[in-house]
Amino acid sequence: MSLRSTKFPTLISRRLVLATLASSASACGDYVPDVKFRCSLSIRWRCGAASGTSEAVSEHRWSYARNAPFQYSGPFHSTHNGEAVILELGNSRGDIFALRHPPEGPAYAGRYNVSQTPIAALNGSSSYNELIEKAGGFDAAWRLIARMPSIAGRHTLPAEQYPVFVRFRDTADPKSIEEVSPTSLVALTGETVTIDEVALEITEKPVTRVIRAKLPWLSTAKGSLDDGGGIDVSGRLAGRVGHSAFFS
Repeated sequence: MSLRSTKFPTLISRRLVLATLASSASACGDYVPDVKFRCSLSIRWRCGAASGTSEAVSEHRWSYARNAPFQYSGPFHSTHNGEAVILELGNSRGDIFALRHPPEGPAYAGRYNVSQTPIAALNGSSSYNELIEKAGGFDAAWRLIARMPSIAGRHTLPAEQYPVFVRFRDTADPKSIEEVSPTSLVALTGETVTIDEVALEITEKPVTRVIRAKLPWLSTAKGSLDDGGGIDVSGRLAGRVGHSAFFS
């Protein structure tokens, strides 16, 4: 049965379906050893007299079941642990957060997604789908994924692949989230924030775990930032962003 035409209402439901299918495939598919690696997403920025490089390290684990009986994403399954990059601007300028994955909705297609962009970008592709197509098959695509732990050097992302940047008018209130354009970032003080570079790099650094000190409500958050309800692609931004965009 093909799942290509099935529409899943939320990001959470899609992940549950993929995880369930990947698990059930073990009886029919031929699993090979998992691939595990850590990846750094770093952002170099300037704001007035201040400047810095902000970084978050995530841990990735990928598995592959040959001959898996589904087609929605192929026979790959992945999990990712980490958090959003925090641009700590200082001097009452507030913080800006680079999300791990974009809000729900077609307007964000192609933006940085922790589950796909590192795999694609570090293998010379502009998207996960392009990686699969260029490889010419799942076995060949898996060989590219399997080489991830040994890839050296930094890869600079083009502007169209930048993460979605957000800030909070009040960090104690998740519903006060608002998006800020990467080409016209503005601090709470009104000062312009310039992004000089967004880069990916394979690393052995520990996974970053600092964001819950900035946003304590993440410790108990579930669902969307809009009162913990389900993801709503037609509503305001708080309803289209889940807590997993900040932390997992």
